[in-house]
Amino acid sequence: MKIPKTGISFPILLAAFVTIILLFGCSDKSTSPNGGPGDWIAYTQYSEYGTDIYRMNPDGSHRICLTPEEGSNHYPDWSSTREWLAYASYQNNHYDIYVMNSSGNSLTRITADPGHDMFPQWAPDDTRIAFISDRNDEHQEIYVASLEYHDAIRLTHGNSSVGNCLAWSPDGHTLAFVRNYTDYDQFGDLCLVDDDGANERVIADSAYYNSCIQWSSDGMRILFTRKANGYLQVYVINSDGSDLTNLINQQVTSGDGQWSPDESRIVFRRFLIEESEIFVMSSDGSGVTNITNAASDEESPIWSPDGSKILFQSSRLGEMNLFIMDDDGGNVTLLTDTAGYYPKGEACW
Repeated sequence: MKIPKTGISFPILLAAFVTIILLFGCSDKSTSPNGGPGDWIAYTQYSEYGTDIYRMNPDGSHRICLTPEEGSNHYPDWSSTREWLAYASYQNNHYDIYVMNSSGNSLTRITADPGHDMFPQWAPDDTRIAFISDRNDEHQEIYVASLEYHDAIRLTHGNSSVGNCLAWSPDGHTLAFVRNYTDYDQFGDLCLVDDDGANERVIADSAYYNSCIQWSSDGMRILFTRKANGYLQVYVINSDGSDLTNLINQQVTSGDGQWSPDESRIVFRRFLIEESEIFVMSSDGSGVTNITNAASDEESPIWSPDGSKILFQSSRLGEMNLFIMDDDGGNVTLLTDTAGYYPKGEACW
C-alpha cells in the first residue's frame, strides 16, 4: 500500500503509567550488557515520549533504548552477525535508512532522499540493504543500497506499488516481494527480481501484501500468505513457480507463517471467532496445534535462533506486550511490562 506523504500514520497510545526504563532508558546506551550477538531481541515501542527501538536479552533483562535522537524509528532488522541493526527513521518529514551497532553507537545514515525509504532488509553477506521507497513521487518500489558507497539502485519497475515485505534469497542473488494489483490493494502477485534489477517475474497470484515472506535455506522454496476461497492461508511454492501448496486448506484465516531454523515446523497466526492464536504445525501442514489458547489476541510469532523458543505479542494483559514461550507453548514469560504499544511485525531476533 502506498505510504502517506505527510505526517506519521501510526497510532500512538499514551501510557497512564511509565516504568523507569521508559523515563530514562533512552539516555542510557550500555556498551557492555549481558548477552551477546544472537541473543538480543530488538523491537519498536510507542510511548508518549516517541517511537524508539529497544534491545533486550531474551529474558527481558538489560533493556536499553538504542535511538534517543529525535524522530520516529521503525522496522529494525539485524545483520546476519547480529552486530549491526538497520532501521528506518522519520526525520524532516520523510523516512531514511540508518545503521547502528548493537549498542546504538556508530550511527550511519544510509539514504538521504525526500521520499520515504522504509522496511530495510540486510543482504545475506551484510554488504547491502534492500528497502522499499516511494522516492521520485512514484508508487513504492524496491531499491538496494551499498553499505560502502551508500548508493541506492532501483531494482523494480511496475505500474503499482510493491507490498510492505521483501526477502533475500540465501545466496543474495534474488529478492521475493508482492506487487500489489493497485497502489491501494491488499493483494497482488508474488514476484521475484534479480539483485541487479533484471528478470522481474511473477510466480504466484493472490499474495497478501503485509505478511512474512521466507525462503528455505536451500533457496528452492518460498513460504508466504495467499488468499484462497476468501481466506488467508499459509502457502509454500517452489522458487520456479511450481508446486504451489496450501498448507492450511481450511476455511479459517491464517498467516504470518515462519519456518523453524531447522525447517521441520512452521509457526503461524490463526484468526478465531473473537481472537487470534498462535499455532505450530509440521512443515508439510500436519500436526496443527494451538500453543497459546488465550482469550486475547496473540500475533507476530518469531522463532529463536535455536528454535527452542518463540517470541510473540499478546494483549492478554490489556495492552500489547512482548512475551516468550517454549516451542510447545509452555513457560510463557512476560518480557515487557509497560503500557507502551508494540507495532505488529516490528521485532527481530
